[in-house]
Amino acid sequence: MLGVRVPPGLPLVSLQALIEITRAGKLKNMAKKTKTSKKQQVEAKEKSSFSPAQIRTFIDEVKVEFTKIVWPEKKVTLGLTGVVIVFSILASAYLGSVDMVLGKLIDSVLR
Repeated sequence: MLGVRVPPGLPLVSLQALIEITRAGKLKNMAKKTKTSKKQQVEAKEKSSFSPAQIRTFIDEVKVEFTKIVWPEKKVTLGLTGVVIVFSILASAYLGSVDMVLGKLIDSVLR
């Protein structure tokens, strides 16, 4: 079995029970939507506004998060950039040669 575990099956539920569960869930959601008070609506509007104080707070939080970043050293960055460039050149040479060989093969078959 190689350590593979099969999850247990889902319980058998009749179609009628599924319909009732779905209807009950929809009714609860509709009841929740209609019970929002004026106070909750005002609070929602206040939270979504873009005041200068909120923008300033966001910028301050971004600055704090940037201080937590551990930046790699220049030598590591240049080394990894070199690896990416070399790999890109090798991949493009391989794909180009395969394309050329397959193109010539198909051209010779069609003639």
